[in-house]
Amino acid sequence: MRPAMAQAPADTSARTALRQATDASHQRMHGLAPFAQIAAGTLPMKQYRQLLQSLFLFHAAVGQTARRGGWSLLSSSGQRLGMLRSDLAFLGAAAPEPDFSWQAGPREAALGALYAAEGSMMGGRVIARQLDYAFGSSQDGRRFFMGDKGDRANWLRLIGVLESTCQTSRELNAAIVGASRTFDWFERCITRECPSHCVGLVPPASCGAPKRLPSQRAPFHGFI
Repeated sequence: MRPAMAQAPADTSARTALRQATDASHQRMHGLAPFAQIAAGTLPMKQYRQLLQSLFLFHAAVGQTARRGGWSLLSSSGQRLGMLRSDLAFLGAAAPEPDFSWQAGPREAALGALYAAEGSMMGGRVIARQLDYAFGSSQDGRRFFMGDKGDRANWLRLIGVLESTCQTSRELNAAIVGASRTFDWFERCITRECPSHCVGLVPPASCGAPKRLPSQRAPFHGFI
């Protein structure tokens, strides 16, 4: 059972309210097995390819949510999908068919979804460095995690729009709902619970891999 949805604290910035309200969801991400194994230098290449395919599903749906909410210019998901296709091609794997059944919600909820999705990328370079065990000095195969030099500027633009848009309790709580749904979607993708993940990618039995490493907490560096 998921924890109860937090509400926006009174008299605080939208960014702070989102960070506080989604902290429990954020903390759950620390236990996701693939990131813990990357940090330990033990994630096999087969599972790494599956992780990239999961991230493709996540960003495809987030990009669709951004378009429907009117925030396309604030979303880097299209660029992320290109990086993921490049990494997967380098590793001899195909991108999965996008699953657009998930949606965060309209306008403010979609903005909250972008807060979660774009924030998750801010620590990608740390994960990219952790992948030295697999790729040595090569950038190929991990360009998604390396990100783009414009990521920080895009994040700051997003925060500015978030503050100017979510000025009432209704708007802010809608953004919190969207962010919380996005954390949940992220977790479902990574733990192979989204319906499209295994279709045409890997044998069904492989979806029984451990979803979490309960005794180890990975340094998940996003969502600042």
